[in-house]
Amino acid sequence: MRVWKKLKNGSSADNRRWESHVLSDIEDMISSADHIKSNVEMTLSLAQRQIANSQAKESLKQGEIAKQQARESFQQGRTVTIFTGITAFFVCAPSHHLNRICK
Repeated sequence: MRVWKKLKNGSSADNRRWESHVLSDIEDMISSADHIKSNVEMTLSLAQRQIANSQAKESLKQGEIAKQQARESFQQGRTVTIFTGITAFFVCAPSHHLNRICK
């Protein structure tokens, strides 16, 4: 409050110097705020890229798991098909007791 009273009662030259000083300080603060904003945006961008990379790696792992499961399913299907074919062959094979069933 005392500073304001001194400035209010001071000369116009003092007031202009004070105004110039205050404006300079405000411009410095704005510049600092812009710099901080830029750094925060860069940090957020890097964090988002890191998250995207992690998600891509996880998707790749899930793709590999799905590929392995598909291979296993194919193998199981082939095994069931072969088992069914062999079972049908032996059930319908010529024999005295089973001949009547397959007719």
